[in-house]
Amino acid sequence: AFFAPEIFYNHINNRINYDFNYNPDGDMSRSEYYGYRWAKVGRQYGLKFNIGYDINSDFAPYAFIGISRVKYSNLYSIYQNQERNDVIQDAGIDPFQIHSAWATAPIYGFGAKIKFSSHFYLNAEYMASEFLAKTKAKKYEQYDYGDPDYPQALNKNRPNAINLKTFLRIVKIGVTYNF
Repeated sequence: AFFAPEIFYNHINNRINYDFNYNPDGDMSRSEYYGYRWAKVGRQYGLKFNIGYDINSDFAPYAFIGISRVKYSNLYSIYQNQERNDVIQDAGIDPFQIHSAWATAPIYGFGAKIKFSSHFYLNAEYMASEFLAKTKAKKYEQYDYGDPDYPQALNKNRPNAINLKTFLRIVKIGVTYNF
């Protein structure tokens, strides 16, 4: 058995565009009605603890847990495109604003390493994490016909703000040098 702490950095730079929006009545609305929405995860770093077992001198599976910091950005709004100018005029704020921040997220996963020379290992790993990504989306009083829960949970610290529940799944293949 082995225990190996590890410091890691992942340059992810992955972006998702929301083409459709789910409405509570089951209707799918095209993005031209609800604005251009996207979310991006830029990078991640953290500390993890690998716990594994050497099956033989050439193969060792392991599992891990840890903590990470994730850099993300997004653009999200509950308002339709045609309402943008009305919200800007009445509330004085653009409802389509980019939000960038860091989030702390627990990580967990599993992997395996295979020895292919006296000091080098081929390793494969699956890492999972989830966190709430804050947005600058919020419900303005002048426009209360929008569903405040649409489509994600409200932030308890900012009752009219929307968070995006973000699931991050990473598969890595790499080479490790053993001293």
